[in-house]
Amino acid sequence: MANAENRTFNLPAEALAALSRLVEPATKDALDAIAEDIATCENLYRAIMDRGGQLSEDEAVFVKAFLEEVISLEGEHAGDAACTLGALHYSGSITPDGEPDYERAFELYSTGAALGNTQALVNLGYCHQYGRSVPVSPKDAFECFQRAAFTTNMPEAIYKLGDMYERGCYVERDSKLAFGLYRKAFLLIQDNPDEAPEIKASVCHRVADHIAADDTEDEPVAERRERLLTALELYQSAERDYYRAIGAGAYYYDRRLDEVIAAEERMRTEFLRR
Repeated sequence: MANAENRTFNLPAEALAALSRLVEPATKDALDAIAEDIATCENLYRAIMDRGGQLSEDEAVFVKAFLEEVISLEGEHAGDAACTLGALHYSGSITPDGEPDYERAFELYSTGAALGNTQALVNLGYCHQYGRSVPVSPKDAFECFQRAAFTTNMPEAIYKLGDMYERGCYVERDSKLAFGLYRKAFLLIQDNPDEAPEIKASVCHRVADHIAADDTEDEPVAERRERLLTALELYQSAERDYYRAIGAGAYYYDRRLDEVIAAEERMRTEFLRR
């Protein structure tokens, strides 16, 4: 293991405290303790993304060595470490040229999923959905999201499974079932204020879209306005969390942010329509 003495790392305090212990003998118990510390700040990937996904060369070497050591020890947190290291390769935060390494990310996600990490399984679903190092496969994406959703009450897995039904990807389109899954994910995020902002925004956005579209020709004015206000509030919640996600470096949510801002204006216009 590389010695961290006389180096400066700019990770958040919780991650820094954990990583600095690598100057001690890297026993299994010590590495498990470090992994526990990182879990308290959500995970190392989130900590790095919160600072824009940037690592210095020394930091990248150090973080990579730490995570690989946790994986090699095959302890309780090996799956978490594999998923985190995979995500850092996927984003390019830990690669020498700063470019995504989807092939290595896929390998690490596969390791993490095999070790029982649900987030790694969801991330494999994204790889299959978007063709990251593997051919696009709606079937494999659906199976990953379904397994993850049925294994745990994970909002991200549940809303992604909802997307498959909403869009008719691999399965027959079922908008009613999709809405049920979106609502379940929404209820789950209410119980977890620490859920990632992009997940909260994505769920609220989807629920709002369904509520906004649920109009009938003879809907009473009072009920229509109440429905539109509910959708507006959800769009506004999604807007706030999209801003938070973008502020943390997730710029690929720009388009989704534009969509909810436009939807908010539609809800206001529709509310005032007589």
